[in-house]
Amino acid sequence: MDCRILREISLKSDGHIHCDDSNGYTIHLGQVGESANWNVKQVLEGPIYQHIRSSFFNNTPPWGDTCRSCDLYNVGGTPEDTLSKSIKIRIEPTLDCDLACAYCKRKREARVREGDWHLSLKRFNQLLHSCQKNHIDVTFLSYLGWGEPLNHPEFGQLVLSGKHYYPDMFQEVTTVAQQDFQSTLGNIPIDLITISCDGVTQEPYERYRRHGVIENVFKFMADSKQHKSEHTKVIWKYIVFNHNDTDEELLKAQELADLYDIDELHFVLTNTDNGSKRFLVHNLHEFPIRSNKARVINAAALQKIKYDLSDNLNSRNLKQKSLQGWIDKLAITNGNLLVCEGWLFDRKSELGNLEVRINDGRFYKALSIKETRVDVAEHFGHNVSSECGFVAQLPIPADEQSFAVELRATVGEQQVLFQLPKITLEKRIPITMT
Repeated sequence: MDCRILREISLKSDGHIHCDDSNGYTIHLGQVGESANWNVKQVLEGPIYQHIRSSFFNNTPPWGDTCRSCDLYNVGGTPEDTLSKSIKIRIEPTLDCDLACAYCKRKREARVREGDWHLSLKRFNQLLHSCQKNHIDVTFLSYLGWGEPLNHPEFGQLVLSGKHYYPDMFQEVTTVAQQDFQSTLGNIPIDLITISCDGVTQEPYERYRRHGVIENVFKFMADSKQHKSEHTKVIWKYIVFNHNDTDEELLKAQELADLYDIDELHFVLTNTDNGSKRFLVHNLHEFPIRSNKARVINAAALQKIKYDLSDNLNSRNLKQKSLQGWIDKLAITNGNLLVCEGWLFDRKSELGNLEVRINDGRFYKALSIKETRVDVAEHFGHNVSSECGFVAQLPIPADEQSFAVELRATVGEQQVLFQLPKITLEKRIPITMT
């Protein structure tokens, strides 16, 4: 079993380091101080984190049923602890938010929160300074949480401070986009902005994003085209419910993504009671995709690892002809999806497409072939783009016990095939919850 808590720090806006932004939000692991003497090592090497480490490596969830019911708990994963040398950080800039989205637990936290609602810049800087002082590399910083990040009065300064301490760190923010773009993010050097907007007209949109105004979102998208930093990527996240999943709505969203020059449009399938009944894991190929910006992905609850198949690979190397690549992850999720992730690039020409299939079945186009991989770009030098990562998913029949995986890459006018070793699930011991 595994959890990203072994590789990430999550910080609430009141300064508490907590388990994560899912079930573990109220489990406090430490607190970031504003004193210059505060040391992140005292938290990461303290008794609470020692309990977390020993629990995972002894195949026991550290918080019992709280872990077992958490969207982020990977019962089939292998624990990987990098906290002493390299981490990702998730920041909740503020608890303040003008919306009341369905399923959001912010109101409950707001009633009991005794500390600050806005994260102090001093506390934020102290966390990064202490990581730097202890030679802990921070590769990724995400601004999200139970509040709206852009409601923080100094949000732009948070991003600039992050750049100061870790110039190459990837920074992203997820927003409901009710604020003015130019005054909050105009020319701010953030790497990724994810806009949460579940619909194309007001009525279905506000059924989930209560008190939200969809015209504010569209203005935010339009302004991003003009005022974003030249290195900023913009993603539109559209959760697919049973009230916003008609072909007309899904195709209209793709038209708007093209109109506002959004880089990617992610249709997210959810396992909540009001999730779409038209589109499920087994019929993703029927989803009406017309724009090359659009892709369909699963919510976190449907991405728990059931079987980790990475050890089945005799070789993860995808090197062939002028192509170079590597498979980082091969797994089956609890949603019966085969997930294949890694990186692949061609030194001579641009990678045009990547497809995956099993047992000579139909090929499924990779969800993305331009995932950001700063580590790969740093290793091979500046002549290799950091957007060389890929993510591929395809449904696995529930009764399928043996299958062969094939990847097909298109480079220029040529196609290159990669055959992976045959995988037999019967040879693996099923992983059970403990």
